[in-house]
Amino acid sequence: MTKTEAKAQVATIVAPLNLRERTASGRCILADFVEQVFLPFYRRKWKRSTASSNQERISFHLISEFGKRRINGFSRDELQDFLDHKAT
Repeated sequence: MTKTEAKAQVATIVAPLNLRERTASGRCILADFVEQVFLPFYRRKWKRSTASSNQERISFHLISEFGKRRINGFSRDELQDFLDHKAT
């Protein structure tokens, strides 16, 4: 087996595990998802100043409004109404 074939086979084996780690439970609330999944992932990509300002924006606009809601408790229309309201 070549190195490339081995890497492809490992990727196939671990793919279900990687998906399971990133999938939020329907019982998960938005605030927990943001703190435990979203921010740890994106903090690695952002510069410190970007991380700080983005965390503040997320907290102010999203967590304050929807923090205690379940992840699967949002409708498309509701989110669009929220964005429309924020835009005015």
